[in-house]
Amino acid sequence: MTRRTKKIILLSSAIVLGLAIYSGYSVLKSNSGLIRQFLPFAVTVSNQTSDDIIVIEAGIVNGDSKQQFEQTIRNGEKIKFKPKLSLAGEGGIYIKYKNAGGETKEQGVCSYTESLSGYSKVTIKPDKVTVEENCM
Repeated sequence: MTRRTKKIILLSSAIVLGLAIYSGYSVLKSNSGLIRQFLPFAVTVSNQTSDDIIVIEAGIVNGDSKQQFEQTIRNGEKIKFKPKLSLAGEGGIYIKYKNAGGETKEQGVCSYTESLSGYSKVTIKPDKVTVEENCM
């Protein structure tokens, strides 16, 4: 084999390998949160009430780490955010929000985490709040 042929084979192999890695990552990322549970913790809040709500804080349950927000979620809208929190050991994560009447409510969004990774989906309805959590 000539030197030029070796270079062409090496370049082609690198391109094929890069495409295979990119394709595999895309498939895993779109496959029901397989990769998302290992990424930094994120919360999606869906407002299914007839009024606006304001997310004002996310933090560690019984801990000092918290992040303040002033994020308004209009009725029928969703927001996604990644709170910047720190954790030594294990704990849970909560959010606080204000409803239309100005009443502050607290909701656990991750009951147990050691690494602040994964995600939670919070749906706020007029009569109840549901949380789908997948955190680690």
